[in-house]
Amino acid sequence: MGNTNNPHLMIYQFIDSSRIRNAHYINSLIKCNAIICFDLEDSIKSDKNNYQQIRTSILRDISELICNNEISEIGIRINSSLSDYYQEDIFNISKLLSEYCHIVF
Repeated sequence: MGNTNNPHLMIYQFIDSSRIRNAHYINSLIKCNAIICFDLEDSIKSDKNNYQQIRTSILRDISELICNNEISEIGIRINSSLSDYYQEDIFNISKLLSEYCHIVF
C-alpha cells in the first residue's frame, strides 16, 4: 500500500485556458500549492480561422504566468499524438522550460 510514514498529496487543478488571466483565481490556486494544469486541447473554443491565434495567445499567457509567479510545477494537457497539433504542442512547450519550472509530460 505504499509508504504511509510520509504521505504526500499533490493537488492538480485543471483549468480552462481562458482563466489564465484571472489573477484572483490563479493566486488562490498558488496559495493552495495546487499544480495548475492547462488544457491545450479541449478548452480552446474557436473556429478554424482563429484557432492558431488563440493557441499562441494561451501559450504566451502561460509563459507570462510562469515568469511572473513563483510556480515550481505546472501541467499541460496537449493534443493527441494523432493530431495535427501534437508536434507543435511539444515544440511550444519545450520553449517554456526554464530553471524555474519543471514540466512533466
